[in-house]
Amino acid sequence: MRRKWKEIKERTEAWLDERWEIANYIRENPSKTSFYYGAVKALESVGIEWRRNQEGKHSIYKNAQWEEVFCMKRDVFKKIIKLRSALVIDKRRGDYALPNGKRLSDYVRSLVESQMELDNLLIRENGDLCVGSGGTWNRETSRFDDYTLMPDFQENEVCSVEEMEKRIAALVEEIV
Repeated sequence: MRRKWKEIKERTEAWLDERWEIANYIRENPSKTSFYYGAVKALESVGIEWRRNQEGKHSIYKNAQWEEVFCMKRDVFKKIIKLRSALVIDKRRGDYALPNGKRLSDYVRSLVESQMELDNLLIRENGDLCVGSGGTWNRETSRFDDYTLMPDFQENEVCSVEEMEKRIAALVEEIV
């Protein structure tokens, strides 16, 4: 089970407090100082901001830009699909027929699926998108594996292939 952000935050802050004390008050080993600075650089590299007060107590914060790498709001995703489209997507025109005989919704669905695959995103129960895995054919069970959606600092969500198909269809319907 994934840990909640609050727990990760508290443990990391306590660990940084301890390392700061070791690095600055017990100066017997210079590698302890570089270990501390390496840890804060690692936090920065994954988009977590940090502050240290005068007493040496740390606070860490999720950077909003970092969240967008792993999660995407539904409206942002819909805008991306509309920008990628070579065809006019206009709700007033509806699900019109294309010159090749297919419907606009078929074209939009292919755009949605390709963008989801490109970004490794799946649709959450709340409608937003996040990183996930699964949905592959399992030869042992002769069926598709369920999807596991992994939103940042929240519990994982499990979704069947059939449910994901419904979520994709609902998103396409919203766009068209």
